[in-house]
Amino acid sequence: PMSETGFAALDAAIDNQTADTSVLSDTNVVEDMVDVANGTVIGNGPQAVLGALALCTGYMYPQERQVNTVLTGPSATGKSAIQQATKAMLPSEHTYEITDASSKGVLDDGRWDDALMAPLDEWQKVPDELTELLKSLSGGADEEYRYARNVPAQGSGRTTEEIVKKAKPYQFLYAQHMMDHELSTRLVFLPVDNNVHIRDAIIEKEGQADHVSVDGYHKEFIYDTHERERALREHLRGIETDMEEVPGGEDNHRGMVDGYLPPWVRKSVKPIFDVHRTETNRVAGQVFNLIRASA
Repeated sequence: PMSETGFAALDAAIDNQTADTSVLSDTNVVEDMVDVANGTVIGNGPQAVLGALALCTGYMYPQERQVNTVLTGPSATGKSAIQQATKAMLPSEHTYEITDASSKGVLDDGRWDDALMAPLDEWQKVPDELTELLKSLSGGADEEYRYARNVPAQGSGRTTEEIVKKAKPYQFLYAQHMMDHELSTRLVFLPVDNNVHIRDAIIEKEGQADHVSVDGYHKEFIYDTHERERALREHLRGIETDMEEVPGGEDNHRGMVDGYLPPWVRKSVKPIFDVHRTETNRVAGQVFNLIRASA
């Protein structure tokens, strides 16, 4: 059977042959992300687009630009479908995807070092060890996780081996709303919208309807987006990245670009922040980094 690396390479080859990036907007590729999201999921396009922009902070440097997200909502509300819409916009060879992530699994997995972003699976409760890992890989001051363990030495006895993992923007799905407070302040929460009108429209979609209208929304949902998805993935492959040497660790794949914020952006956005809350500084960084990622 073909490995995940093989599938990623095949995806890249197909996109390279068939992607027509001229279909993308000349002025704002986020418009194309919105189009893909609305063509794929019903009523939750903003969640899919914000998730994609957050993961695209993996193309940026320094690591303090990183934004991490969590899709929240009860079971069967469409969290996985929203994440699939997000991943459809991103080159698979740039993502770290695993269905059963654990702290030890990530530490031993070289694919983390090769990736630029990590759309992860759903947890009912984030394990304590994984919570500490995720907090340490959140970007900014939390830019790396160092772990020392005893391993067999050459010949006989044991020696200490240090493992170093660098931060990547990540997303995971979560059915419960309560989690470790320190971890929660490092995340942008994307709650799934699941009202009766959306559920009614999803019934239409499951019955193979397309160009579905939904009460309260001035747009149609569910239509073919494959051409635009391929173009977005090819566009993102054109962003310059780098392999950095990590003392004590594997070479790390990281972004190289940054986004400039004109003063008017700061002045326009600043009123949304509540300066009476202690986490506002971190939230401000997340919001401005999402704006940078949209540039």
